[in-house]
Amino acid sequence: MAEPICTRCTVTTPSHIRKIHRIHPTPSGTFSIRPLPAHSKKRLGCPGDGGKYVCGVSRLSQQEKLVVYSFGINGESSWEEEMLKRTNCEIWGYDFSVTSFGPQISSSHAHRTHFFPVGLSGKDDPQGDPPMHTLESLMKQNGHTFIDVLKIDIENSEFPTMDDLISFYDGRPLPFGQLLIEIHAWTWTHPKAKPLIKWFENLEKAGLRPFMAEPNLVAANYHGAPQLCEYSFINVKGRHALISE
Repeated sequence: MAEPICTRCTVTTPSHIRKIHRIHPTPSGTFSIRPLPAHSKKRLGCPGDGGKYVCGVSRLSQQEKLVVYSFGINGESSWEEEMLKRTNCEIWGYDFSVTSFGPQISSSHAHRTHFFPVGLSGKDDPQGDPPMHTLESLMKQNGHTFIDVLKIDIENSEFPTMDDLISFYDGRPLPFGQLLIEIHAWTWTHPKAKPLIKWFENLEKAGLRPFMAEPNLVAANYHGAPQLCEYSFINVKGRHALISE
């Protein structure tokens, strides 16, 4: 008998995966994700496509310095603007398909943003078309050793990129506190979901625990199925305020 389908992200959910991601049956017989305990979680950014759930915004707002990386801008920066408004963060943004952050960035916050028209990949190719860089290389260029909040929305490239990133760190703590990532499950519906399940297991082994999952309903209406899902993870292996406190 086939395993049930998780309606949040259209992937099969064997019993051990349901346990890992806190996926539990609902009265209707479908499955939903029960978030892990967190300081607090708040959705920042516009309704629908573009908003993200962040853990511990009130705690992050107390930090004098906060490093945020945002991969995938696509002309919409409501999440970035709200992060700038609520915290003392600086944001490094990357997207080879546009030339700047979206118009939501206010003039009073623009000095705390840095934009580069390059992409994120598991391998460096700075001379490519488009130019691509690994997270490690970009952090070195910026003089960073840790990212407080990492946002990734790179249109299905998240799968190989995260695999390569985790492989590079090879058991060492990943260099970020939170990961906000949109999963593009266009081709991962049952019964082809085994690679996606393995991908989730890889994130679990690296110390990433989901505290929120939200289907992209704008995309669901467009495609006729919930194929895109926003996931928010906290890094339990990282040394940062949301874990140590």
